[in-house]
Amino acid sequence: IDRGTPKIENTLFVFYDLETMQEQKLSNGSLLHQPNLCVFVQCCDKCINEKKLYFCQKCGFRQKILTADVIPTFMVHILNMRKKFKNIIVIAHNGGGFDHQFILNYVLTQTDLKPDLIMRGTKLVSMMLENIKFLDSLNVL
Repeated sequence: IDRGTPKIENTLFVFYDLETMQEQKLSNGSLLHQPNLCVFVQCCDKCINEKKLYFCQKCGFRQKILTADVIPTFMVHILNMRKKFKNIIVIAHNGGGFDHQFILNYVLTQTDLKPDLIMRGTKLVSMMLENIKFLDSLNVL
């Protein structure tokens, strides 16, 4: 029995980062964070060891840069990919304290999905959406 090597067959890994701007003023005078850039890199079990591969036959373009409607566009992509892979693991650095909060808001307001959350105070440690797992790199790497 091999317990040292994780099984990644039919798994998609997505690593993403959001940048935000604060231009919209709220009634209390504070400024609202709004994502205006999402950069993500993805790899699957077929291309994970291919460093210079631009396009994978199984998971598509390895890197994408989104500059308009970044959260809806990113989530439509992730939700479409869940049909092609058994598991999807989405990781963001400090995702639980920042990036995943925008994802959670989208899920709760724009979908019928019921997220399974693990929280530590106000920080999102893990979020499961069917076969998609959102993780914070500060907690898992």
